[in-house]
Amino acid sequence: MWRNVVFTATRDGVAAGDHASENPIQMSIAPGTTLSELLERRSPVGMMGPEVPWMAVADGRAVAVCTGEFGVWLLVDDYRLTRRRHMDLLDFKYLPGVDPRWLYDQLAAGAAPERNELQSEYREAHSATGNSELSLRAERRAHAGRRIEYLADQRPDTARFADQLLEDGNPIVEVMGPVQMGVWHLVIQCGHWQVAFHGERGIAERARIKKSDATRPTWHDDVDLSLAILAWARATGNPYRLDLFDRFDYPARPHADLGLVEYGRQTVAWLNQGNEEVFARVVAVWRDYIHACGQSGRDARAALVEETLRRMEDAATPR
Repeated sequence: MWRNVVFTATRDGVAAGDHASENPIQMSIAPGTTLSELLERRSPVGMMGPEVPWMAVADGRAVAVCTGEFGVWLLVDDYRLTRRRHMDLLDFKYLPGVDPRWLYDQLAAGAAPERNELQSEYREAHSATGNSELSLRAERRAHAGRRIEYLADQRPDTARFADQLLEDGNPIVEVMGPVQMGVWHLVIQCGHWQVAFHGERGIAERARIKKSDATRPTWHDDVDLSLAILAWARATGNPYRLDLFDRFDYPARPHADLGLVEYGRQTVAWLNQGNEEVFARVVAVWRDYIHACGQSGRDARAALVEETLRRMEDAATPR
């Protein structure tokens, strides 16, 4: 009877507290299993986003690039694993933010399977100016499209709004992820304002907006875009309103983003026309609400929300 082929496997950790790289495991496969079959079954591509590449390194040699989106791209001729032809160590290296096609080309050309060096080379290659700038913009747009696809599963209206902003020709400021804990985000420049889309741990958040010259970190300074829509609506006589179930529950309900597709672009244009003061008054009420939530108990929540909604309406009313 044929004995199984046994080898050691390791992978990079992908999150805080993930100590996989420090804890190799013993794997056992039936003799005659091909390398491609092994990688298709055992690679960790399902742990992160489908386009995030993992480099499979067998005994120090890169043998494949694996992604959930494209599957296994072998860098060597496929072969059957036996007790005579096998590997002692199979290591999966995680390269977030690197295009798997670029990675495959580099490894196929003989690049060493060193994660940090490859990531540095990729960043340098895509930060150059001139003709490469057009390529970088195209790559960013494609990357943004994948982020929007994730967003559409949970927030179709928000995803459509992001598409609208890009269709209008607004440039992408930043697009990244998914990285550790499934974190990804997309930031689009709209005149003097930036609209941000963010997700982590499988949860897509609502669209947020901030002034481009804000000095604090992005996720401290931006706020829910629905607050800006309310300010725009009162200034233009639109009956749009906020209410408890649409805006203050967490996680948000499926209909929580209604209004973005209809009013989002108009709101951003209105802000760019110099109407920041009204928006600032609404945001000030929102910040009071956040502070008060930390000071009040659950029983007082409904009254606090009702008072906040009333104050927001008053703040948004033209003066």
